[in-house]
Amino acid sequence: MNRVAIYILTGLFCVAVATASAQSPVYTPDQIERVAKLSELYGHIKFFHPYPGYKAINWDSAFAATVPQVANAQTDEEAVSAIRQLLGVLNDEATIVQQTTKRAATATSPADSMQVYVTPDSILVLKTNGYAGVSDYERSIEKVGTLASLLPRARAVLLDLRSSRQLSDFESEGFLYAFQYVGLERLLSAEQFTTAGVRLRNYSGFAPESGNSSGGYWSGYYTLSGQTIQPRRTAKNRPLTILVNKNSVLTPSLFALRTRPHVRFYSTDTLSDAQLARTVTFPYSDAISVRFRTGELVNADGSIGLTGVSILPADNATGYAFDQLKNSPQKPAAAMVGTAAPLPVTPPSAGYPPGKFPALGYRLLAGAKIWSIIHYFHAYKDLMPTNWDTSLRTAIGELAAARDSMQYALAIAHFYRTIQDGHGFISGSALPAYAGNGGVLIDIQFIENKPVITRVYADSIAAKGIRVGDLVTAVNGEKIDARIARMSAVQPASNDWTRLYYVRNRLLRSPVGTPIRIGLLGADGREITISLISQPASQLQPPPDTSVTFRLLPGKIGYVDMGRLETKDVDRMFETFRDTKAIIFDTRNYPQGTAWAIAPA
Repeated sequence: MNRVAIYILTGLFCVAVATASAQSPVYTPDQIERVAKLSELYGHIKFFHPYPGYKAINWDSAFAATVPQVANAQTDEEAVSAIRQLLGVLNDEATIVQQTTKRAATATSPADSMQVYVTPDSILVLKTNGYAGVSDYERSIEKVGTLASLLPRARAVLLDLRSSRQLSDFESEGFLYAFQYVGLERLLSAEQFTTAGVRLRNYSGFAPESGNSSGGYWSGYYTLSGQTIQPRRTAKNRPLTILVNKNSVLTPSLFALRTRPHVRFYSTDTLSDAQLARTVTFPYSDAISVRFRTGELVNADGSIGLTGVSILPADNATGYAFDQLKNSPQKPAAAMVGTAAPLPVTPPSAGYPPGKFPALGYRLLAGAKIWSIIHYFHAYKDLMPTNWDTSLRTAIGELAAARDSMQYALAIAHFYRTIQDGHGFISGSALPAYAGNGGVLIDIQFIENKPVITRVYADSIAAKGIRVGDLVTAVNGEKIDARIARMSAVQPASNDWTRLYYVRNRLLRSPVGTPIRIGLLGADGREITISLISQPASQLQPPPDTSVTFRLLPGKIGYVDMGRLETKDVDRMFETFRDTKAIIFDTRNYPQGTAWAIAPA
C-alpha cells in the first residue's frame, strides 16, 4: 500500500487556535475555480518541472504570494499578469503563460514568405522570413521538399531560421512537421550524429518533506538518451551554416548538426534551451494556457542546456554567413565541450512564516499541497467517495473564509477526510482542542452503531452511577448523534466502522478542568446525567492489559489478539492451537508486525 498520506503535511498544518484574520474572504464560484486551477498548476510544476527539484526556488512562497491576486483578478489580462509573476521565480524561458488566440484561417493563396533559392555562387538558401504561412502544413512540406530536391546542385547551404516574432505553438508544429516529414537533417551529414538527451524527474512514491515513512519512497531524475540520426545514401558533407535567433524553430537534430566539422551554427541572440526543451501545455481556462518545461537538454559531455553556439551581430549576420560559406575552409573537427552539470540534489524544504494562523495565501497553499500530493501519489484516488477535484474546490472556499486557526484546521480536516484512508493523519493542537483536550478514564465501543460504555477504570467514576453497558445519549448538552456526526466530519478513515472506532475517543472530551456532563441510558431503561471533571492526557492512560494474548475458546477454537501478539510468541501460539478446529485472528487493532511470521505457517 502506498501510504503517501502519512507524515506529509505536518509542517504547514500544525496550528493552535489564534485570533481572527482580516484576510478571510468569501469567494465566489468563479474565484474558487481560478484558485483551483492555479492549485493544479502548482502541483504540475512542483513535481514535473526540473528546476524545483534541485534549484533554490521557493515555489511555495511564490504561490502563496500570487494566489490572492489570481483570485481577485477582474480580467484575463490581470490573471495572466499574476501567473507570469508566479512563473518568474523559475527563471525559465520555456515556461510561459499566454492568452489563447483564435487560429487565423489559412488564405486561399497565402503569401509565399518561406523562400528557397540557389545563389549564383551555388549556395542553397532557406530563408524563413518570419515563418508566415508555416501553419499551412502542405505548403511547408512543399518548401522543405524543394530544398531537399535542390541539394545536389548546391556546393553549400544556408538555413536562415531567424524570426522577428515569437511563433504560436501551431506554427512551430507546422514547421517541425515539415522537416520531420521530409527528413532533411538526414541529407545534411554523410556521417551519423546524435541528438542531445533529455533529463526528466522520476518518483517512486512520495518522499516525505520531513520525517520518515514506511515505504522507502524516493524522488530523482532519469535521462533519456539522444537519438542517433542515420544519413541517407545521397547525403553529402556540404559546408552548412545554420543561422538562428531566440524566436527560431529548432529540431533536436538541426541543433545536433553543430557538432559536425562541416557545419557552423550561429545565433544573433543569447540562447537558452527553451526552443528545444520538452514542454506540456496546461489549459488554465478557455482564454489562458500555461506551457511549462518538463525536461532539460543533456549533452554528451554531461553539460545541461545549449553549448557550442557562436554569437553574431544581427546587423551583418547574413553577410558574414555568406562570406564564411564562400571563402572559409572547412573547420577542424572539435568536440563540443561544456561543464558537466553536478548531480541534482533536492534542496531543503522551504520554511513558512511564523505564527499560529497562516495568511490567506498560505492557507490556500495548504489546499494546493494536499490536492497535488494525493492527486499524484495516492494509490486509491479512484476509490474515494467524492471526486477529488470537487473536494479541492470545496476546501478552497473553507480555507479562504477561515477566520482563525481552529476554522483553518477544520477546513484541512474536512478536505483530508475525503481521501477515505485511515493512513491520513493531521497533527497539531487545534483539532484536539475542537473536541476538548481533556477527558475521563472511560472506554466506549460502538455496538450496533451505538456508543456503549465498555470499561470504567476508576472506582470514583463508577461511584457516580455509570455502569458498563450504559448507552451514551448526550455530552455537555449535545445529542450524541450530532456529536458523532460533527467529529466524523473531520476524521479520515478507510470505512465507516473504523471512523467510529477513532471517533469514540473524542466523544467524552472537554477542556481540561471543565465539567463533562454525560447523558446515559441504562439497560434497565433508567436515564441519568452524571458530571465528571475533565483530566489532562497525562492522567488518561489506562492500566496495561494483563489478559493473555491468545487463548483457547470452548469448542476447540483459538483466539488471538493481533494488537498484542509479538513475533516471539508466534511459534508458541501455533503449538497451543495444534489441535484446534479453527483460529480467530482479531485484527480490530494495529498489529505488531507478526504477519510475516504467521503467513509461512
